[in-house]
Amino acid sequence: MSSFQDHTNGSLFVETGIKRNNTWVSQVDGNNTGFFHVIRVENGSTVPRDVKIVGNLPQGTRRLIFVGQPAQDKWEDTLSAIQNMSSDQGQCEIQVTSKNNPTQGDERVQCLSVEYKDHWNATWQQCAKNLPLGFKVSVT
Repeated sequence: MSSFQDHTNGSLFVETGIKRNNTWVSQVDGNNTGFFHVIRVENGSTVPRDVKIVGNLPQGTRRLIFVGQPAQDKWEDTLSAIQNMSSDQGQCEIQVTSKNNPTQGDERVQCLSVEYKDHWNATWQQCAKNLPLGFKVSVT
């Protein structure tokens, strides 16, 4: 799991990692399901914020893949109206690319982008500090 706090750009605290059964884990097992890449955002400002988040696999889909239509190496979500001093999270299921013959090793997973805006404002601002926010997960 990785995290950063950015007081200069929107007073956001962001953490990212892999969860299974609502517990942070450091390994994705090809024989099991229910693993999720989670990006959690806490709003430390005094106003509600909308936040766009993007997760990705910077090395492509050689070991892991995000489950979607179609399955891919990137996902995104918008978290609407996170109240001040509150948090919300986006998540996407993640699986071993080939369950029958997984390539074992470490794989990088990232929170690639975080954008925010006041809930009533139309202008999005990019959090550029400390991004991409990445970590390694063991694939077995």
